[in-house]
Amino acid sequence: MNVSGERTFAAPRQAVWDVLNDPESMAKTMPGVESFDVHDAERWTANVKIPLGLGGLKMKIDMTKTEEREPEFARLAIKGAGVGAMLNMQTSFTLTDAPAGGTQMAWAADVKLAGPVGSMGQRVLQPIVNQQVSHVLNSLDKQIQEQTAATPSTGPTDAGPPADADREPAPDTGTSGAGEGVSPLSPEAYEPEPEGPTTSTEDKG
Repeated sequence: MNVSGERTFAAPRQAVWDVLNDPESMAKTMPGVESFDVHDAERWTANVKIPLGLGGLKMKIDMTKTEEREPEFARLAIKGAGVGAMLNMQTSFTLTDAPAGGTQMAWAADVKLAGPVGSMGQRVLQPIVNQQVSHVLNSLDKQIQEQTAATPSTGPTDAGPPADADREPAPDTGTSGAGEGVSPLSPEAYEPEPEGPTTSTEDKG
């Protein structure tokens, strides 16, 4: 069974890449995760309980990153085993800069299921797979938003002193106290407002 799609995230490409390559973040995107172990930068293992009809399918899933080109492409081999099912999947994603801003992810997966669960047929399995994919993408979007919000944005550039800062004070003409060289503007007027981190919640998918 082949599935594919696209999703646009309101975040820079590097931020999306960082989440996709962070085991802790990815564990939060997977449905029914009971445990998640990181062996090294390329190999992860998860024990999951996948919702399936009226019950749940428990599986041990091994994930191995087989290819990557940071920050644009990665391919993973995924194998799983559980009571009544064997999973073998190849999946990949490609990240590009979206024309309207943000990052576009094109993804594809070749999913093979064996055993009694696999014999249910694509007509039964396709809606279940679509539901799980939707869950993963929505959870991924949430993780990316949280990552973006946690990264401080760059504050405004200091514009320097006002244009008339070095100007000589006007000579005293003897009229009231205006010739004392005291500016009516307070120094605080030139202090830029601090800018906090920016969070985008737009979902263009």
